[in-house]
Order: sequence, then C-alpha cells, then structure tokens
Amino acid sequence: MWKKGYNGIDIGNSEQVIVADSYGTECKLSFYEKIGNNWICSIQTSGVVGKNGVSSESFEGDYCTPCGKYSLGFAFGTKRLSDIKTEYRQITNNSYWVDDPESSFYNQWVESQDKLHWNSAEHLIDYQQAYKYGVVIEYNMSPVIPYKGSAIFLHCMTSSYTAGCVAIP
Repeated sequence: MWKKGYNGIDIGNSEQVIVADSYGTECKLSFYEKIGNNWICSIQTSGVVGKNGVSSESFEGDYCTPCGKYSLGFAFGTKRLSDIKTEYRQITNNSYWVDDPESSFYNQWVESQDKLHWNSAEHLIDYQQAYKYGVVIEYNMSPVIPYKGSAIFLHCMTSSYTAGCVAIP
C-alpha cells in the first residue's frame, strides 16, 4: 500500500503516481491511484531506462534517464486515438522533437516542413514502434535550460535500454 510520499518525495495533491525503481538499465514501474484515502497499486510492469542508467545530473547526450519527480505532459503516438482524457498528438511526417540546445525550439515538439530552425531533432515518425504510444515526461520544460537534456518520454519498449527515456512493454 502507498504511504504519503515515496522515499521522501512529496507527491502533493496527486491522484495518480508512477514510480520507477531502476537498477542499471532495467526498472520496475508501479502505477498507483488514490482511492479514498488509500493508494492502490493498479499496475506493475518491467521496463528500461537510459543506456547509462539514471542520473540526478543529466545533460544532453549523456544517455542517462533524469532522476527526480516530474509531471506528465501530453500523450502522443503513431496510432490514432480517441476517447482519451488528456491532450493527444498524432505523429505526422512533419513532427519533430528538437534536441539542438542552440535552437529556440530546444526540448519542444514542432510541426514543420522547414528544418532551418535547428541542427538536430528527432523525426518522431522514424520511431514507429517506440512511439506507437507515448507521453511526455516534463523534464527540463519550465524553464527550458539549454544542454540540460531533452526528449524525455515514457514510451513503448523496443530494446534493452533507451537514450534517456523510460520504456515499457
């Protein structure tokens, strides 16, 4: 059963919490929801994190998953979804996540045919399986700090590690 906080992390007024316990590149994710005054673990699954594990000092290109407490942002994917309670963006041929720290679009989703505003970005449609379904982990989002890291998602697992995301089957 869930108790207030997790390892000293204040969860505030959250009604749902995902906890990722990592060891090397592997992790166990536990999905909790508040029912009345109790926290109930509704789902547990295995997963993977960054190639270089987890770090509290993450930076762009380190292949580490950032350690900390983060909100989840919008959901996205290559598949069409309806009847979802959160914002959902379907990936198109023009969908990019900019990972160029010198760009004004750093750590942002951009829909564009024009690639003149960055030197590096993930062309999201190129990751059909990994991004079949995903959700943004709001790491380095407000404010965005150049070189601190970008494109951190919870997404579908396609290998034994990620470049810094959290991935589950």
